[in-house]
Amino acid sequence: MLAVQDRTAAQRAAIHAERIERVSAHLVGAVENLAYASFRDEAFARETLAEVRRAYGLWRRCVEERRKDLGR
Repeated sequence: MLAVQDRTAAQRAAIHAERIERVSAHLVGAVENLAYASFRDEAFARETLAEVRRAYGLWRRCVEERRKDLGR
């Protein structure tokens, strides 16, 4: 029984790590786009900033879910 729990915990940890990595990569990409576009196109910069805020919120939720699932 303990081995199953250990495996499940390891699987959860791996899933959370992958999710956080993907969301982090998206967040970094959005910030890079914002930095690049902010000097050229104000409307695009505003839209990108909104995406950065959404991505940051998603990243925070992922971290909180990980903390709950893994008891950290």
